[in-house]
Amino acid sequence: MESEIVRWLLCLMQITAFAYLLLLMVYTIGWYRTPSSPPLLNANHPKVHVLIALRNESLQIDALVQSLQDQVYPSDRLLFVLVDDHSEDDTFIRLEQAVKAKMSHQFLVLQAEKPGKKASLQQALRHEAADLIVVTDADCIHSPFWIAQLAAHYVRDKAVMCLGPVKISPIESLMQQLQALEFMSLIASTAGAAGLGIPSMANGANMAIDYNALMKAGGFNQKTQYASGEDVFLLLKLLQTYGSKKIRFVRSAHAMVTTQASPDWKSFMSQRMRWVSKSKAYRHPFIILPALIVFALNFSLVALSIAMIWIPYLSIIFLLFILVKYLIELPLMQSMANFMHSRKLLRWFLPMQFFYPFYVVITAIAGLGFKSSWKGRT
Repeated sequence: MESEIVRWLLCLMQITAFAYLLLLMVYTIGWYRTPSSPPLLNANHPKVHVLIALRNESLQIDALVQSLQDQVYPSDRLLFVLVDDHSEDDTFIRLEQAVKAKMSHQFLVLQAEKPGKKASLQQALRHEAADLIVVTDADCIHSPFWIAQLAAHYVRDKAVMCLGPVKISPIESLMQQLQALEFMSLIASTAGAAGLGIPSMANGANMAIDYNALMKAGGFNQKTQYASGEDVFLLLKLLQTYGSKKIRFVRSAHAMVTTQASPDWKSFMSQRMRWVSKSKAYRHPFIILPALIVFALNFSLVALSIAMIWIPYLSIIFLLFILVKYLIELPLMQSMANFMHSRKLLRWFLPMQFFYPFYVVITAIAGLGFKSSWKGRT
């Protein structure tokens, strides 16, 4: 009986590890094939509208408005539309005050007509036509050339969707560093998949969409039964209509935005389970197949770790496959860490391998029964 269990476990581990190796090879090749930044535009700048939905973000207002105000882009070709989604704090008041203090006509502040992030973004979209719609989050900080780089990629690649890089900052505590490392792996997968023409993820903290393509897709009214997911659901709609070659990752440090880590593990897990909860609506193989491969490998590692309680010599095999997984992921993660100037995070990369499988399995199973919400709204 014991030998039969070991045989099946080893067979499962070998199959899932091989599938994972192929997946990471694809992502790594895709990342290296992603072209670097084009020169900034000197003329014919597309008209850009930046849409931001805010809810209970009072403490972020000053930093947000300042980073938007600092954008190096022709002022007559740029508009920031900020919509307060029925905040329970003084977000709207502080937002009006901050914008008024800037004395700029580049800002438009609105109160949401309907509750929800998607409804707020849809309301912002109705303001007036543009060439390029950029979406970000209220807790993000943006480099001065953020818009300029997104616009340059949009023009060069003739893309309908540009996926921008996102990193977590600051990363002072151990909790922040572990979150930043896990998040960096997600951005690496996003970039690699898009680079090889099989886009599977998007992040609403940093993405740009062609206005006409967005309107044709129905705006942000994608899967409205989910409180969030405006990023991936929109990606799937555009992928279906325009094909994968029209969705590109922006490989530029100047196009990167920073966001804050979750303040505690409870909110972190809640966010990840919210992301997983939307997977029930996914139908495209570009998303489903990688997710199944990742889950299968991590589930196999968890099963192996449990089995070694009764079969001690399996601990050697467990350590071997942990090392194999680490080596498979390392080239992509090293390159992404260099790109994000976050090499010090890699010191936690090997230790994290030992508990990461449990994290993946728990969030995947719990997330399927999780009710999606955004800032307290379902």
